[in-house]
Amino acid sequence: MISERSRLNILMSNLQSMQNERERQENETRRRSLQETERLEREVQTLKTKLSEEEETTKRLSARREFESRELQERVDKATAELSSAREQLAAATTARDQLQTRVEEYGILLKSSEEKIAALSKPDSAQDVNHEQQLGVEVADLKKSLELTKAELREAKEYAEKMKEIAATSEEALAEMNSTHDNFKESIDQQLAEKDVRTQF
Repeated sequence: MISERSRLNILMSNLQSMQNERERQENETRRRSLQETERLEREVQTLKTKLSEEEETTKRLSARREFESRELQERVDKATAELSSAREQLAAATTARDQLQTRVEEYGILLKSSEEKIAALSKPDSAQDVNHEQQLGVEVADLKKSLELTKAELREAKEYAEKMKEIAATSEEALAEMNSTHDNFKESIDQQLAEKDVRTQF
């Protein structure tokens, strides 16, 4: 039969074992809690770093969008001004061409009339008719000269008008292309910023 002392020793031993087990479990729990805390802290730090990087990227994108938008807008404004100037010059050249065309037609009519008068006076009956024919001959020569000069001016005016027309068309194409580039760039940057916002929310 186990003595009272022996039972007490056994009880004490069991208590000690239970105490040791409890301490072991507490230590294990603390160790796991510490590991979990450290893991969460690392994860939080990683997320903070990613968030900071995303914010920095967003700032760079926003700054780039602002800079390039401003630059593109300046180019668009310049192209618009050049197009407006080209259109004004085209209008002026077209007006000058039309005026010269009218002068050519007027000179042609006057020349034909003078030549008809000379033909009618080809057989002069008096000295007065001879002088009149000579005067008409001088007028015809002057008219021919004026007509040729005006035709030359008309050719130059037509060439200038065509040149202005080409410049205006080129300016319109360049402006349309820049507007398209501007819109595409803004759309691209806006999409990137929107994607950044979505990633940041999650």
